[in-house]
Amino acid sequence: MNRYRGQVPLRLEGREAIIHFDFNALAALKEKWGLDGHSKLMTATAGLDLEVLVDGLVIGLERHQPGKYDAARIKAIDPPWRLVQEAVYEALEAAWYGEEGPPEENPRMRLWNRIGWWWTRLFRRGKRPSGAASHQTSSGG
Repeated sequence: MNRYRGQVPLRLEGREAIIHFDFNALAALKEKWGLDGHSKLMTATAGLDLEVLVDGLVIGLERHQPGKYDAARIKAIDPPWRLVQEAVYEALEAAWYGEEGPPEENPRMRLWNRIGWWWTRLFRRGKRPSGAASHQTSSGG
């Protein structure tokens, strides 16, 4: 296992399996779910979408355990899903950002993002986008 290369262990059937989202795995995510394949799997780890999580896990396991796991087998093993969720998330983060993880958010930008959010809520409230259809009805006689 090499965390620098994005290899993350997960215990399946009493043995250590390696999740690794290398170039081919990331390309497989794109092929399966389109350009937002990585985002779809990240969202699944956050919201625990088990079908997407299982499919992503199978793709991540393929490099080090070729052909050993498919979606049906993972579902039959029924691993602790929280551990699967954490391992897949960690492997995806390592694939994109390396061992150090994502860069920290700039505190000033966080403040400006919050100000922008409130600005939008306070001053644009109730405004319709231009060209929006009116829901008023005219009374005919």
